[in-house]
Amino acid sequence: MILVLEDNITQAQKDSIHSRLSDKGCIIREIMDAGRNVIGVIGRPGISIKEFKKRDGVADAVAIKSAPWLVQPSPPGLGVHVLCRS
Repeated sequence: MILVLEDNITQAQKDSIHSRLSDKGCIIREIMDAGRNVIGVIGRPGISIKEFKKRDGVADAVAIKSAPWLVQPSPPGLGVHVLCRS
């Protein structure tokens, strides 16, 4: 999931979002670039996109779904193969 934060978000609002996500075991990456503040979320936060959009400090929330053909299990001990289509 991608959370686009409002320009005027307070640190308390940001901390609340981080706390909620980390309590659910999500991996969080914050990105600040060109005046935009975005949080990338990996995991299942236990709250819907619609509910995230209602939170103070969140301008938008976008679900990211992976296509099943992108990741394929490999034989034990060899990790994961990532497949690309052209």
